[in-house]
Amino acid sequence: MHLLVAGIAFLALVAACFVFARRFAAARRTGWAAFSGVTGAAFLATWSLIFALQGSRPANVAFAVAIALALAWASLLAAHHRPPTGDRVKPSETTGAQRR
Repeated sequence: MHLLVAGIAFLALVAACFVFARRFAAARRTGWAAFSGVTGAAFLATWSLIFALQGSRPANVAFAVAIALALAWASLLAAHHRPPTGDRVKPSETTGAQRR
């Protein structure tokens, strides 16, 4: 069960990387497009190595590096899409609490 769910999540991550790579390329954001594409390709390649070279220390290390890269990509992508400071919603506006 663990491998099935992990496989679905990993493929979704790779797909997201390539979707964002294409989106950024269309917007002429070449740095983000390259970062997204390289992250997706590296993750897919190293994940494949885990299966092809079972028990291989270099494959495990490469996959760990790819995981770190994917986490960095997701974090930076979230920060990139975060609204500017002045546009954020205040907690009191989302809870329905009234100001006094």
